[in-house]
Amino acid sequence: MADIPDETPGADQLCEQCGHLFNPHRLLGYGDPPTEGWMECPVEGCKCRMTWSMDPNVSDKIKATFKLLPE
Repeated sequence: MADIPDETPGADQLCEQCGHLFNPHRLLGYGDPPTEGWMECPVEGCKCRMTWSMDPNVSDKIKATFKLLPE
C-alpha cells in the first residue's frame, strides 16, 4: 500500500524533541472528553514522549471536535 501524502498544513514540520515528522505523533489521553494525556512518536525505537493537558472547562464547541477511538 502506498503512503498517502498528508495535506494538513504543517504536515512537513519536524518534532523539536526527536526530529521525526510531527504530524504522525500519536495523541493519547483519558477522560471524556480527554483533558490530559501524552503524545508519542510512532517511529520504532524512538523514545520521544510528551505530556499535555487542557483546562477541563473548555467550551462545548471545542469538546465537540474530539473524536474518541473505540475501546
